[in-house]
Amino acid sequence: MRVLLISFLLFFPESKQWLTHGEWVMAILTGIYVILTAAYVRISLQTFRAIKRQAQLTEQQGESNAKQFTEQINAMNEARRQTDELIRQATAQVSALTKQASVSEIAANAATKAAEAALLNAHAVMTAERAWILLREIVGTSVLPGKKAWCVIHFRNYGKTPGRILSRAIELQIGDNDTAPPNAEAVFKSATEPFFSQRLTPEADDPIMVNIVPNPLLTAELHDELLLQKTKFLWLCGIVKYRDVFENVSEEPHETRFCFVYRTLEGSDKFFWLPSGPREYNQAT
Repeated sequence: MRVLLISFLLFFPESKQWLTHGEWVMAILTGIYVILTAAYVRISLQTFRAIKRQAQLTEQQGESNAKQFTEQINAMNEARRQTDELIRQATAQVSALTKQASVSEIAANAATKAAEAALLNAHAVMTAERAWILLREIVGTSVLPGKKAWCVIHFRNYGKTPGRILSRAIELQIGDNDTAPPNAEAVFKSATEPFFSQRLTPEADDPIMVNIVPNPLLTAELHDELLLQKTKFLWLCGIVKYRDVFENVSEEPHETRFCFVYRTLEGSDKFFWLPSGPREYNQAT
């Protein structure tokens, strides 16, 4: 209050003698209002400055955040660019590997086909050049009463290289029909017995005499049944096992099987040796 009064006296030094009580009250209130206004202005100014500083800080923080966000966006874009580049490189590598695999597969297929062709060619050459030991002819057949029935057969190597005979079994048998021999399987199986190794050169013959097993003498009755009545039939069955110069010892040897029946043709009395029996009885491997 004293401050207000002193302020008033300083501003109005000559008013002490003419101011009324009401004027003093108004003067004092006016002074209070001025002081409050000044205080308010000062406080407002300080608040404004604080708000301004806060705004500046907020703006700086916003700029900093914007800068960080921009840097993050740029970093993400760079990472995406690098990822895209890695994907492009990986795709190119996969494409290159695929092409390489395709080329390798083509090369492998070509090599396989070449190997197969070479193998087929080698087999063709071996087949063309190998030994082929086959039955050439049957000669000198004798079927007389009171004698042993026999015949002479000739094997020949029709191939271009030598063949080595490992085993053979050949028999004359008497059967009851002209469609199947009585016991050809026994003959084929007996060829597993040891046999002296015999080398047969190309175009060379191997004559062999064959008798009836167990080699009895022909009775007149059996002779008539064979040649006149034709109720019995004379069979020639045999097998030859051999190897050629191309074969490996671990492979199965070649086989020549044959089965013939001694009979006449229809309308003829002349006897011939004719191939007969199941198909597997007359084959060569």
